[in-house]
Amino acid sequence: MMTPPFPWRLSSLSRHLALGALACLLFCVPVVAQEVPKPLLRFTSQPMTAGQSATFFAYFHNESGDTLSLEPPSQLQLELTTNSGSTRLVHARATPEPQLVKLPPGHFFRQEYQLSLPRDFAETLGVQLAEGAGTTTLIQVAPAPHLAVDINRDSGDYLPDVSYYSLKDIESLYQSYTADLFTYEPIYFLVGSDPANSKFQLSFKYRLLNRSGSLSQKYPWLSGLFFAYTQTSFWDLASDSIPFNDTSYKPQLMIQTENLSRSDAMAGFFVRSGLTHESNGRDGSGSRSTNYFYIKPMAVFYHQASRLGIMISPKFLVYINNDKDNNSDLPDYRGHIELETRIGRAHSMMLTTNLRFARKGTSIQTDLTYPIDSLLGNNLNVYLHLQYSNSLAESLVDYRKRTETFRLGLSFFR
Repeated sequence: MMTPPFPWRLSSLSRHLALGALACLLFCVPVVAQEVPKPLLRFTSQPMTAGQSATFFAYFHNESGDTLSLEPPSQLQLELTTNSGSTRLVHARATPEPQLVKLPPGHFFRQEYQLSLPRDFAETLGVQLAEGAGTTTLIQVAPAPHLAVDINRDSGDYLPDVSYYSLKDIESLYQSYTADLFTYEPIYFLVGSDPANSKFQLSFKYRLLNRSGSLSQKYPWLSGLFFAYTQTSFWDLASDSIPFNDTSYKPQLMIQTENLSRSDAMAGFFVRSGLTHESNGRDGSGSRSTNYFYIKPMAVFYHQASRLGIMISPKFLVYINNDKDNNSDLPDYRGHIELETRIGRAHSMMLTTNLRFARKGTSIQTDLTYPIDSLLGNNLNVYLHLQYSNSLAESLVDYRKRTETFRLGLSFFR
């Protein structure tokens, strides 16, 4: 008897795990502590000079439907970025000391902050919150007219008097390209309802060309050229030696457009395309590998007032040099068309669904995530992550096998 495309029969453990996770997500959320809204930064119009103090205001907007008890943070950690990609972490202090205020729905509160600009950072700087939330603000900073220096008159060396707040401040002197390193696919660690089907994933992408370089200035589309890497491992936590059942290594070269949308109805429209190599790194009969070219349009809709966003993104694949010895029929199980949809509120619950359409059957993976920092006093920057998978070819080594499982764990990027 053929296995139906969506076998929904689950074990008792699976049902209990799923119901428990959903109850936590859906019923525990309304009683958690109120979240401090992310501020919008606005600098004054006064001239700014490196090595001196600058004043800016942080606007906290209550976009919820309830009155918010707000106490702005006494300091904000900011990341400064130069045109060349150098970064520096700095701290701004509130003046005066923040007080607890009641903020009605739709209202905002303005808190003043003072920032000491680094002596060696000048010209045009990008400013954003260190955790990467919110937009980037551009400021113009004039060079310091008189750096405090120790002058060796014999050698002519100038040694700026610069202090560094953290290790990252010092590392930024040597890691010149960190501004071009980004997360890519979701990063998570999940335990299966059957621990033998646990899973974790790591992923990043790296911009290859300097956006302010001559090539990118002449051909702006080249600034969207990335190297990306994703590693997905299937971990058997039920066995004594907790072995890895399989791991997929996926390096790729891809290019992504800037926002192509010119419509008020659509917040963004992007096109990503690339060439991917995927292998499980084994030899002999367990070896699996494939290559494919893909194109992936992404349509994004966002409602500012409700902070509700929707993304619809089909993906079209063409296989190239598929391994004919060990997985020649892989496209029959993976398919040539995928559909990803996402719906959720900003910094709240998000539901992501991936569908794959193949000759041997349809596959689905659904991921429900929720930031749990508000559950723990805004102390832990992770997401609670529930995943359901009913898929063919979830792993390469058993690509003809349909896997159905719930997984629960934490994600660091969703």
